[in-house]
Amino acid sequence: MKLCPKCKKTYIPGLQLFCKKCNYQVGEEYSAIEDKWRWKAPTITPEQEEAIAEKIKWKKESDNKLSYELDWNFIEAMAKRMSQNKGKYPPYNRQKPMDIESLKQALLRHTIEVMKGNYTDIEDNDHLQALSLNAMFIYYQLTNG
Repeated sequence: MKLCPKCKKTYIPGLQLFCKKCNYQVGEEYSAIEDKWRWKAPTITPEQEEAIAEKIKWKKESDNKLSYELDWNFIEAMAKRMSQNKGKYPPYNRQKPMDIESLKQALLRHTIEVMKGNYTDIEDNDHLQALSLNAMFIYYQLTNG
């Protein structure tokens, strides 16, 4: 760590180009031969490296918070699958009361196809998407019915 010549705030040589407090150029050195400022190659001691690592360590409270590690490509694929049936069903049809047993049978049919290794049907529809959508429909019926 060094002190900025202008405001005396500490900075890490080789990593900072300007002082964070006064914006003075601290990361360059003057070359009288070339008569211009040039970038000084970073020189970091192990102690400085440790200090930097400590400063930039990610700290975020995550206890009791949801983690949305969802595959957005899969969610988009399910939305595309639902839009394929726009002519067949009205919008938000899944929110109308449905027979859960029928939904479970549909989910089971698609699960059996996946277990057999058939991931698409003859119309090139994805069984995993259908299975997931049926699970979502059942969940909606159970939590909002």
